[in-house]
Amino acid sequence: DVLVAIPILVLVCFSVGAAFGDEAGVGARQRARSLAIRNPLLPAFALALIAPDKLAPDALVTLSQALVFAALPVGFVAVGINLAAASPGAFSVPRPGEEIALAVLARLVLAPLLLFLLALPVIDLPAPYLLLAAMPAGLNTLVVANAFGLDRRVAAGAIAWSTALVVSAGLVAALL
Repeated sequence: DVLVAIPILVLVCFSVGAAFGDEAGVGARQRARSLAIRNPLLPAFALALIAPDKLAPDALVTLSQALVFAALPVGFVAVGINLAAASPGAFSVPRPGEEIALAVLARLVLAPLLLFLLALPVIDLPAPYLLLAAMPAGLNTLVVANAFGLDRRVAAGAIAWSTALVVSAGLVAALL
């Protein structure tokens, strides 16, 4: 799972941001340069692949895991700040207009469908993989939007709405 998910996040998701973002430059060369410079995960991923295990003693691994969990609340605060900025004067989740609805549809329906269709001729795809593909938009959505000048209101709205829909569906499924 990690061998597929991380490269897709690092290369595909950030590449989409570089392709469509206002701050990614003009033309393929500038956008490729922007992808390499503005993608915080690319150098970390590359270093992780080439670094020997000796550079990661257990204490550093434990510390890095703690930092990841500490960063999650900060990320959700950032989502809240962006949601508040979308509706000045009152905290509210933006209504799912066309852009947010399309982002949620792409994340919750098109991503698992694409995975299913790509895997169909190759392997018998385990059901948990489809479930993982249908997870809500994550905090990395806001990171990509910020790094490449995409609409952070849409990113925050997609995170909020996709999370609300998945949690609601999960609660309904649990009650059945």
